[in-house]
Amino acid sequence: MATPGKAARSAKPAGESALLTSRDNRWLKEFRMALHGGLPTEGGFVGVEGPRLVEEALLSRCPIHAVLFSESGQRHHERLAPLIDRPETGFPILGTTDRLFQGLADTEHPQGVAALVKPRETSFDELVRTPDSACTPLLVVLAGV
Repeated sequence: MATPGKAARSAKPAGESALLTSRDNRWLKEFRMALHGGLPTEGGFVGVEGPRLVEEALLSRCPIHAVLFSESGQRHHERLAPLIDRPETGFPILGTTDRLFQGLADTEHPQGVAALVKPRETSFDELVRTPDSACTPLLVVLAGV
């Protein structure tokens, strides 16, 4: 599958690249599904929104499909730049209007930055397995939250 973000990647900060301005843009549809719809994309990526969650996703070393900034969300670029502007990242940095970002975000007051992240897969056995010297792990399960 071709990645339309390659052109956006060449422009370092998202604000310097052309804005995605069509509701029908493939990237915006993916972000809308993952953020507002709460469903993973066809590739298994989930949406995270806000500078803190995007930063945690970038630090987790989980695969990142793309990072999206709104016009007002550019204020978070400086904070995230050390994590997204590395040569080895290889994912597109995209930009869109505040209005379109508001339409795909699932929060009442979007902060203007989101990412598509592939969560790490693990089994229940891996979660509860502990080294001999460690304490028994605490596992909390939430259902229907």
